[in-house]
Amino acid sequence: MRDYFDIDALYAALDAQRGERGLTWGGVMREINGTYRDVDLRPIAASTITTMRDRDYLNGDGVIQMLLWLDRTPESFVPGHPSPNAPENRLIAPARTDRILRFRPAAVYWAADEVRRTQTLTWIQVAADIGCISANGLQSLGTGRGLLGFPKVVHIARWLDIPMAALTLEREW
Repeated sequence: MRDYFDIDALYAALDAQRGERGLTWGGVMREINGTYRDVDLRPIAASTITTMRDRDYLNGDGVIQMLLWLDRTPESFVPGHPSPNAPENRLIAPARTDRILRFRPAAVYWAADEVRRTQTLTWIQVAADIGCISANGLQSLGTGRGLLGFPKVVHIARWLDIPMAALTLEREW
C-alpha cells in the first residue's frame, strides 16, 4: 500500500525543509505543534517523523499538520497523481490557534454510503473495491470513531474520486 502515498518522500521533504531552516527535529515539531497551540491535544512527537520511514501506516491528523507546515498537498506525495497541485487539493490551515485541521471520518462514511447506495453495493463490496479497509472499518467511520491514516485515506479518496482535502474539517477542540 505504500505506493499510494510515498512516506519516504514525505520524510525527505520534511528533512529538506528542516535543513533549509536550520532546525532540529525538535524544532520542526515545535513549529508544527505551535500552529495549533491552543488546541487541547497531545502534541506530535519528533519520533513520529524520525521513525516514519519504518512504517507502512501514518496517523492522518499528524500527516495533515506536517503537510500544512510544508505547504504541500497530500496528492503531491502520491506517485503519478495527474494533478497533485490543483487548487482543490490544497489543505487550508485554520486561521486561529484554537482550531486544527483534521480528517472527517463521518464525511468519508457518507460519501462512501452514497456511492454504495447509488451502485447498489454492499459494504463488503465497497471494502473489497477500495482494498485497504474492512466493511466494519468503513461503517465505524459513520460513528466518528473510525480512524483515517495514510495511505488508507488515499485509497478511499481515489475510490470516491475526490481530493483528500475534501475529507477534512477545521475543528475547534
